[in-house]
Amino acid sequence: MPELQLQQLPSLYHGIEREKGDVLVGDDVAAPLIDAASKHDEAGLRAMLEQKRWTKVALERPHRIYSTHSNNGVLARPIPNFETMLDGAIIAGAIPTVQYLLDWGTRNGFPLSSTINRETVSLCFRRNNAMFVALAELDPRAARMHLYHGADVMSRAVDANDLKSLELLFKHGATVAASNQTRRLRPNERGLLWNATVHASPAVIELLVQRGASIRGSGALHTAVSRGFMDKAETLLRLGADVNELVIRQLLTYERGLKGGPTWTPLHAAMAFSNKEATQWLFDNGADENIQGDDGKTAYDIAGCVSHDGHGGRPSIVTDSS
Repeated sequence: MPELQLQQLPSLYHGIEREKGDVLVGDDVAAPLIDAASKHDEAGLRAMLEQKRWTKVALERPHRIYSTHSNNGVLARPIPNFETMLDGAIIAGAIPTVQYLLDWGTRNGFPLSSTINRETVSLCFRRNNAMFVALAELDPRAARMHLYHGADVMSRAVDANDLKSLELLFKHGATVAASNQTRRLRPNERGLLWNATVHASPAVIELLVQRGASIRGSGALHTAVSRGFMDKAETLLRLGADVNELVIRQLLTYERGLKGGPTWTPLHAAMAFSNKEATQWLFDNGADENIQGDDGKTAYDIAGCVSHDGHGGRPSIVTDSS
């Protein structure tokens, strides 16, 4: 087999029969260090790193496989053994070992500004809440870190209905405004409050509003009544939601490319999705059935309920007892 031409950037290598996490070539001389870090053996790790031989190994940057492909190819890049040790300790939930390694790293050329990156934060947040607390205590940037695919730590916590982590994030300086800026939200795009309405509890919704999330323009109430989340609708109403607010329908459906309309009130949304309980609840709380969207349609038109009982009553979607 010809000698591999190692690249300094992440690269695809063919003909390699090794697994994710393995070094690309040769023996993994850092295996004892990685093993100690991932098995809560802080004493053994300390003993090794007090020796110059193992300190040198920890600082080396072998090409390590970080992804495998079905076509017998692997992706690899130079990764400091120190980072592999840290990842192992995080995955194992070994908080004292992680704290020790971060301290050791700052004394050996790995400042927190480079060590606590989006890979580390994402791994920490997925694995262990207490681990994330320890990380944020050391570096508050962790609470505001931009992760992957347009997400940040706060949006991940909302999607996971993780009230405890949200409280922690706010404690360490995260803000709703910064989260929206990190995720580059534009007008008429779904924000944290919309996500909370779909994925989280009323308590999460209330915390976000208390911390600056705007109900107006979020489509949160529209989404709650369209899906029948009445406990969340009640919370939003108590927090100031307008039962007659018009928002772009794009916030409620999966249509793309809508610009400026058509717009719906919560009543449009509830009736369009045939939610009788929510429709009656909206009427009970002051919903105006005569409001038209940008396309000139009322909620009755949207629901196909254009006929009344002739006596000023509600359409069949509300009064039908079936």
